[in-house]
Amino acid sequence: MESSGSLKILINTLRSELTKSLSELSSDNGKPWPDVDETVASLLEAVNIKVLSGFELVSKTDYESQISLIHSLSAQLGELEDRLEKLEQKS
Repeated sequence: MESSGSLKILINTLRSELTKSLSELSSDNGKPWPDVDETVASLLEAVNIKVLSGFELVSKTDYESQISLIHSLSAQLGELEDRLEKLEQKS
């Protein structure tokens, strides 16, 4: 899964939902919200630059396989620590 493409999809989805919500809010209050789309776009761009650009999005399958590997390695480490402790006690 390409990280930058996934971020763009996420940002576009957030932009669409925020624009829709802010437009509904402004119509409910009777006060127009000037340049809702531009405001949302600039805010999301700032979020993208400051926060989201530091993340890498991966597929669920890749994530689950890595978690499985971590659990397996953790179990192996526990076994090796136990063996080492027994060897140290013998000597």
